[in-house]
Amino acid sequence: MKHRCFSRLTSGLLVISMLLTGCTTGSSPEKTVDETEQPTVSTDVTDTSEPRKDIRYLSYSHEYTTDTNQLLLSLSYIYPSLTLPGQEQAADNINSYFEDDLEDFKAFGHDTLLPEATSFCRENSDDFSSYDSYRYYELMRCDNRLISFLYTSNNYYGYNGSDYNLQGISFDGTTGEVLSLTDLTSDMDAFSESVLSYILNQLKRPCYADELKYAPSDCADLIRQEVLTDGNWYVSSAGICIIVPAGLLTESEWENLQFTIPYQQLNGLAVAYEYDGPFEMVGPLGTTLTADIDSNGDADAIYFDAVYDEESYSIRATLTVNGDNYSHLLNNDTCMLTDGATYGLDYYLIDLDTSDPYIELAIQDNGMSDDPITHFFRYKDFELEYMGSISDLISSSSFRWDGSGTFTCDLPLSLMLTINVTSAYEIRKDQIRPVKQDWYELDLSMIPLDMQSNDILENFTAYTEMSRRSETVTLAPSNGAVTFTGTDNEHWVSFLTESGETYYLYLTDFSTLESGQYTYEVFDTLYLVG
Repeated sequence: MKHRCFSRLTSGLLVISMLLTGCTTGSSPEKTVDETEQPTVSTDVTDTSEPRKDIRYLSYSHEYTTDTNQLLLSLSYIYPSLTLPGQEQAADNINSYFEDDLEDFKAFGHDTLLPEATSFCRENSDDFSSYDSYRYYELMRCDNRLISFLYTSNNYYGYNGSDYNLQGISFDGTTGEVLSLTDLTSDMDAFSESVLSYILNQLKRPCYADELKYAPSDCADLIRQEVLTDGNWYVSSAGICIIVPAGLLTESEWENLQFTIPYQQLNGLAVAYEYDGPFEMVGPLGTTLTADIDSNGDADAIYFDAVYDEESYSIRATLTVNGDNYSHLLNNDTCMLTDGATYGLDYYLIDLDTSDPYIELAIQDNGMSDDPITHFFRYKDFELEYMGSISDLISSSSFRWDGSGTFTCDLPLSLMLTINVTSAYEIRKDQIRPVKQDWYELDLSMIPLDMQSNDILENFTAYTEMSRRSETVTLAPSNGAVTFTGTDNEHWVSFLTESGETYYLYLTDFSTLESGQYTYEVFDTLYLVG
């Protein structure tokens, strides 16, 4: 029986799969090995549907090929562009940082990776796997005080291996200047000791017993010297997250460790960068969180743990509040945890609605097939009650909340494409309920550029309006590519033609048109993740 402590970033892994999928099916302009012209950044950007309408993501992708059209190197880069009302100077400085970072990424690809890929291709022409490099950013905290991002990068060197890395970058919310770790603190010694104490206590947990290279007490100097440095941290609404480079403390050479130190346990944080939003507290599996979650004036002790039994292939989950056992709430028809809940996903106390007396308990589950879900509970009248769930992790950058009782998060699309739309939820009668939404605009900016439009492979019929009584048109391959723009997530999908007309498709299920044709037989390069 084994605990699993290592964190998974589901949203990040999803984007990774998107980018890797796009590396081998691209239709971006091809370049020969000797051509030095740099491609331009894509201008096909779409605003996100988050509550804050101040961020959109730009995407850059490019492929280098030989003169025989053999793929050598694929580059993908997704980065934010901010518009911050009242913080215009900060937005300008932050956007300039990412523009410079993009140029560095291009230069690294062209000047370093391309020559290596070319040489490797010539030496292994009969057995060559192309190089690729990607980098993308996720917004983790954004307010008037501080703006912080987590970014993931990976360079794949054909059969020569790869390097995968997580890092953070944070900016002053007023000036937009990059913050160092010392900028974040008013007392670096007190700050470092509180961070170090938290991490060392976590390393003593049973789940790390077989993973650490050293005894927890022997990790202190390594953490001070190699971890508490710039680049190895970012901040969220829950606390400061410290990233431990892969292979430093554990045997794994590819999996980073992450520890989020709650603000409530952090000393020496500069007043200018303190978090002043709605209450949130985070804790690892197998630990106790203490807070007054029902506003009766007494602190409540919440304990949660989930262990995967490799012998019986079952989940053993434990949930208690003030010593009362509520584990049965985690193993029934409405809330059934999977082994994805045992992989080190933190659990949370979060005040979804500051106008009511409750702080909600949120338990995350990454699912057996990376289908994320978060379950919510409320402690009311000295009993823990199940409130419902969402198809997202609240630790993900796609989860947006402000304490008003409503929030938005990702919702998997039920038609045509394997992407997410943004859906709103609210608390109503002690339950998490979706806010009725008749139409979802599709944001295709986070999938490979070559999959954002789709060639027609065979004739099909579409409606001129979102009604099966409206007029129909027949489109053929000669009409060019179409771009899907929206859906009701039940039957209807809208699309835009190359000539600018909008039409509608009626689907009987995820991949079947009303005519019985399968969508992947009608449209080329649909983004479908198995």
